[in-house]
Amino acid sequence: MYTVWLAGMYGGMGDHERAMAEAKSALERFPDHPISLFNLGTSARILGRHDEAIAAHERMASRNPRWRHALGITYAAAGRTDDARRILAEMEASPPNSWNALGLAELHAALGNDEAALKWLEYQPRHAWWFGIAGNPLFNGLHDEPRFQALLSVINARGATRSQPPS
Repeated sequence: MYTVWLAGMYGGMGDHERAMAEAKSALERFPDHPISLFNLGTSARILGRHDEAIAAHERMASRNPRWRHALGITYAAAGRTDDARRILAEMEASPPNSWNALGLAELHAALGNDEAALKWLEYQPRHAWWFGIAGNPLFNGLHDEPRFQALLSVINARGATRSQPPS
């Protein structure tokens, strides 16, 4: 099962061709696995292969609706902003939770709604993946915002306390 994570690791290193190959390989063993479809679509989106990205993320969202924010991000990148806003409206109509909040922050950022992205990044309780916001390229445009810097200081403070040797 660990093979489904390889694509994300390669994608995180910027090797999106290899990420797509690993995602496709994992999908042969674990069809419709959301993480593999997410990584396949995300790397395709980053490479500008919008049709491939949309196909992977539509497949993912149809089988795992919790992941529909990624489809919205891909729609936004492909210029299908009406479709992205439709997904955004559906998500905002759902009761908030940590997973949904992180997805809403990403989708708002993809649509250029910085204020709303920050609002959802400040949502608590935070999802475990929230700690990746510093390296998430969707939030690159927020790095100069004081509210985003405050969020990063929370991450840095937590990291510093975890790395301290026991007394």
